[in-house]
Amino acid sequence: MRDYEPHSALFAGVDGLAIYRRLAEDMPRFVKVNSLIGLEFGAGQGHDIKKLFSNAFPQANVDICYDINGKDRMLAIYGDLRR
Repeated sequence: MRDYEPHSALFAGVDGLAIYRRLAEDMPRFVKVNSLIGLEFGAGQGHDIKKLFSNAFPQANVDICYDINGKDRMLAIYGDLRR
């Protein structure tokens, strides 16, 4: 796995959410009002990541998407992305 994944994906801080914190902080400056953002993450991180992006985009819909095995794997952020 180490040979195929970016360093930041494997070493993302103590709780594995460092890159998501940075994205939640930076993204609101770059997205359009009506947009769709899709983020993939490791199983079990969904609720923490959802909280980060719900705070970053309080007007948007923020949904956790599950894989075929019922594990949380993706976050969909869509709709009104104004702060």
